[in-house]
Amino acid sequence: MPIERRLPPRRLASRALALALLLAAASAAPGLAQPRPPATAPFDVGLLESLEYRNIGPATTGGRIVEFAVVEADPKIAYAATASGGAFKTVNGGASWEPVFDRETSVSIGAIALSQTNPNIVWIGTGEANQVRSSSWGDGVYKSEDGGRSWQHMGLQKSQHVGRVLIHPDDPDIVYIAALGALWGANEERGLYKTTDGGKTWERVLFVSKYTGVVDVAMDPRDPEVLYAAAFQRERRYYSFLGGGPEGGLFKSTDGGKTWQPLTNGLAQGPWVASASRCAGASPIASTPPWSVPTGASSCRTTGGQAGRSGPTGSRPTGTTDRSSATRRTPTGCSSR
Repeated sequence: MPIERRLPPRRLASRALALALLLAAASAAPGLAQPRPPATAPFDVGLLESLEYRNIGPATTGGRIVEFAVVEADPKIAYAATASGGAFKTVNGGASWEPVFDRETSVSIGAIALSQTNPNIVWIGTGEANQVRSSSWGDGVYKSEDGGRSWQHMGLQKSQHVGRVLIHPDDPDIVYIAALGALWGANEERGLYKTTDGGKTWERVLFVSKYTGVVDVAMDPRDPEVLYAAAFQRERRYYSFLGGGPEGGLFKSTDGGKTWQPLTNGLAQGPWVASASRCAGASPIASTPPWSVPTGASSCRTTGGQAGRSGPTGSRPTGTTDRSSATRRTPTGCSSR
């Protein structure tokens, strides 16, 4: 009977290592290498059938996001307005969005608001209120009474850029529109507009001049008759941008927009700040700064929502052209304090 010889563990390990090295060298030899699949193996497109496209933003969004309007009683329902891509609605807190403003004559939006007493009523002011060269203008304001499924054009077609839509908290028929007006030149359809019949008719309750619009309006939550409006004088040109002038400023109304007072206490003063704080006349736009804001008239009250003329003509840099026909316009109810 043969006798089994056992190798010492150390010698057995060394032989196993040698065998492994030999096999590795053999596999690396050109003649013994295993064949590899071709690099251009056909791809099974069926593997992609279960995949769906999804927005991973922000390079694929509809432009700058301008404003959100959220249903306070159900925050999962909200609207998002874009500067150049229309408006979108979500009913699941933003998990998905549906375009709701793609079939109107303008997809550039400056403001959006909804009525909290009737969230199906949604207002959109077209034309973004930014000042860049890529800012698109709009064609007025739109209203939906069915939660964005359909829209009706409600006027103010030449306002071009809307900075804010403000809806009365108790009466959705009362709406304020802050119309900033044309960016590239003067136009008359700017200022603060008000409707009390759901947009059938409009009254311009605050107007400074054809060079200065209203960019924002806010309401005191304790008293809807108390309003604050911001006037902004601006004009873009191909070679420069005039981002502010002597006609801008803040105004306050305590009677729902019937009369207005300029706010001056504690605010900065100077040639680049509102001359409305003094109710003084000044030339609206000069080619180059600074503008000289003169003192003068102590009162410039007018009636009927139309602006009057008051105060001396402002001094201008040499060689510039005054396009204001002598003096600036002043807003309704303006009297200096």
